[in-house]
Amino acid sequence: MNYKSFIPLSALLLCSLLALSCSKNKQLEVRLTPDAKSQVTGNARSSQDEFSGSIYNGSDWNIKKIIFTIVALENNPERKKDPVVKWERNYQLNLDIPPLSSRAFKIPITGGSSNFKWSIFDIMGIGEPRKPDIFDSLGEPSKN
Repeated sequence: MNYKSFIPLSALLLCSLLALSCSKNKQLEVRLTPDAKSQVTGNARSSQDEFSGSIYNGSDWNIKKIIFTIVALENNPERKKDPVVKWERNYQLNLDIPPLSSRAFKIPITGGSSNFKWSIFDIMGIGEPRKPDIFDSLGEPSKN
């Protein structure tokens, strides 16, 4: 092997090792498990041009992305108890919410309405489902 072919080969090997090292340290964002998702709660309010609130992460995961479904409603002149859907949209927020903490959010919206429904459609995060420990299998202490 001559030195001219050795240099590119060495550079390729070095780049591959660096990429492998970096990829080991970076965890991939994945969809939270249903159990972890059920531990994420929040409250929100709306105005004509903004949807805002806060999210509490009660899970063991570090939340990185939340997709909200927001539904704007209008009064139905024919049936006042049943509002009409004006529009329904998904909004994605990129944020960082560590376990057992809260974050405020604001989403600018168009096509305003003063009446909204909302829900969390999907959550992406970093972490692994909590592994059960010995106390999970013991149950409640007996009261004698």
